[in-house]
Amino acid sequence: MKRKHIITVLTVLLGVVLLSSCDFLLPAPLGQDNPEDFGAQINAFGSFYEGNDSAELIWNWRSFTGTDPSREIVKVRIVHKVNDPPSSMYPLDKNDIQEFTAGESTVWKNLKEYNEHYFALYRMEKSGTWLSPLYSKIHIEGEGTKDTSIPGIQYMYVDMVPGTPVQSPSGPVPLDQAYRGFLSFDPAPLNDDSYGAVEEATLSFIADSSNSLGQILVVPMSINVHNGELWEDISNPAYYDTANAISVQIPKTVDVDIQIKLVLNRCLAYKASTFALIISSGDSGKINDPSTTIQLQSFAIWRTQ
Repeated sequence: MKRKHIITVLTVLLGVVLLSSCDFLLPAPLGQDNPEDFGAQINAFGSFYEGNDSAELIWNWRSFTGTDPSREIVKVRIVHKVNDPPSSMYPLDKNDIQEFTAGESTVWKNLKEYNEHYFALYRMEKSGTWLSPLYSKIHIEGEGTKDTSIPGIQYMYVDMVPGTPVQSPSGPVPLDQAYRGFLSFDPAPLNDDSYGAVEEATLSFIADSSNSLGQILVVPMSINVHNGELWEDISNPAYYDTANAISVQIPKTVDVDIQIKLVLNRCLAYKASTFALIISSGDSGKINDPSTTIQLQSFAIWRTQ
């Protein structure tokens, strides 16, 4: 009887451990949230290789605009697991958890080489409700290197008038408060798991006395923009991550270099390869030849091999 009693106790304890690791005995994320909702406070989450044993995790965290204050997201929890997606937001190893009440990026260190690394981002509302997670993963394949090949970029613009298509310039491009320009860069890093985080990206505006750009916002996009799309299909303000935009004054007579690696990394987190150039209201001007006036002069991205 004593032996049977011991076996029974061990069986119960093992069952409790297994159930706990799968969240059956712990509060589960019950909130319903649509990650494809471009108006959601947090709907983008990406992990990007950054060195031998590190990953940069990037997410968006917009200001709350809802009518029910209990739905505001006030905390995120990121859970890590090797070779499988996390099955629990309460892993047994506390080194696999990071929590944040602010911010939109972190570097996760001490990752094992030659493994798949999965991350789940859980969002907690002010009411205490956890929303279902967003997932991301990377593969670490030995020592990393930096690829300095400069990707090609395509310049496009659109007048902010319904029915106006996005187009590549065939001559001088007017700039006014009803104008937006877009730069689409080579999306290879989005399609190849061997690529990681952007380490360096310098966007140069080359001085030309016939150009006059004024104040420009360089804005990460959460969608891709293509030639021929109508303005009304890309005009939703939620598509433009203005909270992480770079503001710069572009004069006629001085070259201006802008470090835009943060802009490009946010694009990658959105799985997009387009960023916008938005002229400030009241400024006006023109670009005679965007292909020579606006250039990506330096670029470096981590590669896993």
